[in-house]
Amino acid sequence: MVPFNYGDQDLGYLELSIKGRPQASLLVSHHDGERWQRVDGCPPLIECGASGAPDSMIVNATRNAPLLIGDEMLILYNGRCESNDDSGLHEGYMCIARLRRDGFAGMAVDQVAAARHDQPALLQTQPVTVTADTLALNIEGHGGTARAALFDEAAEPIDGFGLDDCLPIDEDNVRAEVHWHGADVRQLKGRRVIVLVESRTGVIWSFRL
Repeated sequence: MVPFNYGDQDLGYLELSIKGRPQASLLVSHHDGERWQRVDGCPPLIECGASGAPDSMIVNATRNAPLLIGDEMLILYNGRCESNDDSGLHEGYMCIARLRRDGFAGMAVDQVAAARHDQPALLQTQPVTVTADTLALNIEGHGGTARAALFDEAAEPIDGFGLDDCLPIDEDNVRAEVHWHGADVRQLKGRRVIVLVESRTGVIWSFRL
């Protein structure tokens, strides 16, 4: 396994081998004091390609965390395939898998449930300490329906940071800044707050505050 720290947890690429050949890398996570566990419902981060592809026989992640470049994460891995001639030799390649930044796992709106109840979905975080100048959401596909609000640790609304005060949020952005009418996140620095995001569709990948 290749472990590395990412945000407030440890992540890892767990190698899945068949008859000694690495065939896929699965995402696993760990928090202090807890056991490592596979991320439920997450498909392999990388897996062998189709016949004839440079990684059709073996895929093996390199021993490092993903490289963060712009809006993407790059996972470097070793790929191997059979030679195109009759020599019986294998060819090896260095390959790159690309993911959306912070795109290991996301929270998607259950549109069936939202339509059945005619209500938007709500995502509520655990209390976090404000250390940034703005709230930034990694979000996509919300169709202009996303809004955010801030509450104190007791889940009481913070004046000026309500859903109705929220200005429009970018449709697809790994760092979509959230702003409110007449309120500034900088005045909350050092406080513990709860983030509430409302949306009728789309995916939230991460947030920074």
